[in-house]
Amino acid sequence: MKSKLALLPLFVASVLLAQETRPTALQFEAVPPNTSPRETIVFKNIGDTPLTVTVSIPDAPFALAARPADSLRAAEAAVAKAGYECVVLGANLEGEARDVAAEHAKLARDLRAQGKRAVILSGGELTVTIRGKGRGGPNQEYALALAIALDGMPAVAALAGDTDGTDGGAGDATDPAGAYCDGQTAARAKALGLDPAAFLANNDSTGFFAGLGDLVAPGPTFTNVNDFRAILVDAA
Repeated sequence: MKSKLALLPLFVASVLLAQETRPTALQFEAVPPNTSPRETIVFKNIGDTPLTVTVSIPDAPFALAARPADSLRAAEAAVAKAGYECVVLGANLEGEARDVAAEHAKLARDLRAQGKRAVILSGGELTVTIRGKGRGGPNQEYALALAIALDGMPAVAALAGDTDGTDGGAGDATDPAGAYCDGQTAARAKALGLDPAAFLANNDSTGFFAGLGDLVAPGPTFTNVNDFRAILVDAA
């Protein structure tokens, strides 16, 4: 339902373009509020060019297959079955990818200091502030920043990926979903002449992990439950 409503203003804008009108102020209001799928929505142009467009949304059945929290619960069950403590940070985390990665790395090191065997799970859409000219997405940037923060830590591994199979990129089916990393990722990269910090500064996480062969690239999964992140802290 929300996706259909999101397209309606585009339809109205196309009507204005076809009429070659250029109102100085264009706003849309839905009448009435709380409209059900069977009712009619009226959009009004409150600018110099009056316009009313009536759009009827047909009734369409839908089924909710999974929620973000469901994916974490499934992962939590697998973690418990494998004999690890599960630390769930939530299904709706937000924030700058590299900053969140630094926080999660500190938590991983704290768990190691306590001698725990655990898996840190989290979901939610992170963000990337573009500073460079590289390619990537929030999951890959998170993994790159995490690899830097976990450098030299033994018996730790992480995966970050988008459940729809595409993490940023150009929107191609071949774009990666995310990346793997561990405590040796940064050292392996440097041995190949790759500077992790330089790649992070250039927002080129795709290029970094491609050079290591550590991209997660399942292709389109045709489902989009959530972004998913897991850090496994094993016995040293």
